[in-house]
Amino acid sequence: MSFIKNMDIQKIRRYVMDILKEQKNNDNKTKKVVLNLLITSIVCFIVILLILMILPEQKSSVEYSILINGEKISTKDLDVRQLEDGKIYVSLKLLCNKVGYQYFRGEYEKAGEDNDKGYIDNGMCVVQLFADSKKIYKTEENSNTDYQQYKLENNILNINNSLYICLDDLNIGLNLVNNYYTENNQTIIQTVQYIIEQNKKEFEEAGLTISNNSENNRAMSYGYIVVGKNNKYGVINLVGEELIGIKYNSITFCENIDSFIVSNSDNKYGIITPESKEQVPLQYDGIEVINYEPLLYKVEKLDKYGVMTKKGNIINKIQYDSIGYPEDKNRGIKQTLFIPQLNENIPESIVVCADDKYGLIELETGEEIIECKLKGIYSANDDMDTYYIVETETEQAFLQNYIESLNRITVNMHN
Repeated sequence: MSFIKNMDIQKIRRYVMDILKEQKNNDNKTKKVVLNLLITSIVCFIVILLILMILPEQKSSVEYSILINGEKISTKDLDVRQLEDGKIYVSLKLLCNKVGYQYFRGEYEKAGEDNDKGYIDNGMCVVQLFADSKKIYKTEENSNTDYQQYKLENNILNINNSLYICLDDLNIGLNLVNNYYTENNQTIIQTVQYIIEQNKKEFEEAGLTISNNSENNRAMSYGYIVVGKNNKYGVINLVGEELIGIKYNSITFCENIDSFIVSNSDNKYGIITPESKEQVPLQYDGIEVINYEPLLYKVEKLDKYGVMTKKGNIINKIQYDSIGYPEDKNRGIKQTLFIPQLNENIPESIVVCADDKYGLIELETGEEIIECKLKGIYSANDDMDTYYIVETETEQAFLQNYIESLNRITVNMHN
């Protein structure tokens, strides 16, 4: 208190005013700092926004280009068409010319020049395509299995009586390795054989060989390479990372199921996915895809055969001498395995054989529809329809009529 009493009143007032003024100045400085930070943030946001708006324009200003097997191709040489949705299409015929594939108008194994249909032989398989459809079909020459069905992301188009395919569908559609790079607005297309040649030396230096058969070549368009070392086989991706260990006696790619049939040192077969997951245990003496729609496998144990579904379930038992009726071109008979539902009394079924006699089992339940006692069960067709025939020792009959007669006999026996 003595301090205040001894101070001059004016000095006290001046002292207080100085403190208040200093406080006010500090507040103003703080407000200015905050305001400056706010203005700076707004400016930065606007700059970033402008950059984001300008960047796509800069990218789109880079002229679109296509490289095929390392060679720049003029878009005119492929008759490139960009639709309103941004999808890019190319002429199938012109593309096939550039990659060394054979292109034909019409339908495979049928005479005709239909511009709405076309098929391609790419050296690995034959691909059938139809205008205004996403469905395509693949088969191998001289194959006894049915056509493999695939679905593209986009329709095949007919433009001026020529078929066009979207670049997004080249991997599945034509088994080409196809990638688009946004930074230089470029599509790079490579054939399987080009990839093999480009990487051959590098693989040899690593002590690896590339499996070069038609099934495994098709795997490359999905990003898989089947490789071998010291008579063992495995799978790597296109950048050399291991997917399936190099430890199997054999590996065969099944495109339709995107998996591999493998065998081990005990010659037991199973199915493994690209993620190295065991889909079917390695416990069979053989596995083979025999039908695609529906997907069916022929499995072998102790020289007997059975039919396995996509889920790995065995239809009936592994007890038959063979599955299906063999093709006989001299008699116009097609290889016959799967019979679709013909009527309410004849469900989907499989042709089986025991002791050189043929029978029929139901696909869903495995129950026997016809005992293995017939000389043959097969299909034949004219230009329009497919017929299913049974052959006994003395006569031939339509399958439907034969089964109906069996049912009548069974009913009469129970009356």
